[in-house]
Amino acid sequence: MKRMLSILLVIALLVMCISGCAQKQEGETTESEENTESAEVEESVGLNEWGLDPTIKIGVSCWNFTSDLGLECYEYITMAAEALGCEIITESDGFDPDEQVTVIENMVAAGCDAVYLCNCSEAILPKLIDTCEENEVYFGLFMRTINDPDIKQLAVDSPYFVGVCHEDEVMVGYNLGIALADTGAKNVGFITWNRGDATAEDRYEGYTRAFEERGVTIIAEEWEVLTSDQGAAALERFAAAYPEMDGVVACGGGGEPLAGIMSAMQNLGLTGEIPLVASDFGPDIANQLNNGEISAMTGGHAPDCMFEFMLLYNTVAGTPLSDEDYVELLLNPIVLTSYEDATEYDEWCKGDVKAYTPEEIRMMSKTYNPDLTIEQLKEMVAAYSVDDVIARHS
Repeated sequence: MKRMLSILLVIALLVMCISGCAQKQEGETTESEENTESAEVEESVGLNEWGLDPTIKIGVSCWNFTSDLGLECYEYITMAAEALGCEIITESDGFDPDEQVTVIENMVAAGCDAVYLCNCSEAILPKLIDTCEENEVYFGLFMRTINDPDIKQLAVDSPYFVGVCHEDEVMVGYNLGIALADTGAKNVGFITWNRGDATAEDRYEGYTRAFEERGVTIIAEEWEVLTSDQGAAALERFAAAYPEMDGVVACGGGGEPLAGIMSAMQNLGLTGEIPLVASDFGPDIANQLNNGEISAMTGGHAPDCMFEFMLLYNTVAGTPLSDEDYVELLLNPIVLTSYEDATEYDEWCKGDVKAYTPEEIRMMSKTYNPDLTIEQLKEMVAAYSVDDVIARHS
């Protein structure tokens, strides 16, 4: 009888064991397998080789990525993303207000942790701030500040607005205005882009201040000039209507308006006869200065987009550089007035090695460089110049 009970007990244990194995095959995991799977998941979302979080996604909207300045911005953005090991989304918006709103909304919907842009008008900012607040997405601007006090207050009050990186555009206009006056120009045609754009308005203020000091008159001005064809048409109208015009300002617009203006001046035989000052370097600035197509120019500010990227990256990574409501980084644009200046700029800032290396970019991350402060980043931005690049890279 005992022997029979022992046999039955063995059979029961075998059935239980077989049943357990069958359940495991249907999806149960052992403790060791659970630990292995957990390790794999942890590895897939862990830090990269530099100790930085690769799951961060940042969206960047720009007027285009094909003009000389736009391409430089793209190169700095992608270099920063690669240096940090994070993901980026880049979209062109054509400097159109409706398109800029749509692009940012799409980036937010695509799961970006932060988004930023070079806005063409401050009027679109309340909508973008609302979108980012509703979705808990950080937001910033590059090559732009906010002049409207009410809109700036909206930004300051938003916990998701990180800040801006831009130039002192009033001084940009002022310095170029003085340079144009120094050529002897007295009657100037002024071509620029959008009304309501902080950069365009600030440069205009700087130019007019310089012209008032030097007795220069703006005899004609045209706004909303965004393309090469529009730039050429504006210059042709000025030349036909104002034979006394002896100077031209191309206020900016990403390079395309300037290309049209220069083409029209060439066709009309005005190149070298009427001085031209402009912003936003083109690909051939050295030769343009050498042959008299341009008298003076400011630019080289593509790192703006990289510095703003770092503000957002540090915030998303959980290591914000500042507890200020509104961070403002101010970069000094580079001024070129000679062929020698331009060739030096090309050599040190536009070669295979950019003005900042991947290692220097990682040092702008507080995760990688725990001692980093907002004051140090502001100093890096303010120090930017050809001499600064030479000192760091030579």
